[in-house]
Amino acid sequence: KQKNYSELKRWLLENARFCLIVIVIFIPQMMTWDYIYHSPFLVPQGNRFLDFSHLPILNVLFHNRHGLFLWHPILLIGLGGLLLYWKKDRYLVASFGFIFILQLILNSAVLDWHAMWSFGHRRFISMLPIFIFGLTYFIEIANKQLRYVYLVIILFFALWNQLFNFQYQHSLILHDGNVTFQEFVIDKFKLPTVFKAHQLCSDAYNQLGRGNINGFRTKSKKAYKL
Repeated sequence: KQKNYSELKRWLLENARFCLIVIVIFIPQMMTWDYIYHSPFLVPQGNRFLDFSHLPILNVLFHNRHGLFLWHPILLIGLGGLLLYWKKDRYLVASFGFIFILQLILNSAVLDWHAMWSFGHRRFISMLPIFIFGLTYFIEIANKQLRYVYLVIILFFALWNQLFNFQYQHSLILHDGNVTFQEFVIDKFKLPTVFKAHQLCSDAYNQLGRGNINGFRTKSKKAYKL
């Protein structure tokens, strides 16, 4: 009991210090808002920007429109490692979990919960250290054989994310919209062909803009075949 009380006391003190640091860091922001909007507490985008009565949490996590875990499956491994760390330090995991839940609720309450032209869910960037912590612990506790399996899985999902990034940077998927299964999975395995077809479509559009109908037909026909 004495040990548990000491751990709880340490946890409370650490979180109190953390909250104090957050408040101190946030003071310049409040001063700026007070200077510009004459109020230290507000939502600059307007009162309708946040709606806590409707929280599409599942969409934020798994929707094909920038869902956190659907676009970045590697983060699920990090979450799993974090849960396994519970036996070692439940207070630390509870703190991480509390921070993530608050961030999840806030990002769900935002009017554009999908973060619009975001690559994946950019509003969770501040959570990356927490997921990395779980990811590394997952590897640390694995035996030698499983450790290589985990590393292969992690490298696969890292490559998967880079392919996603290529699709996004070259407009092979919508920057702000639902991604189809074809685009989400199949196109990643034939990116050179998809990329070439996309370039031909752009060329066909330019030819049409110049009034070159024959050039438009030729380019669009090649794109259609691909």
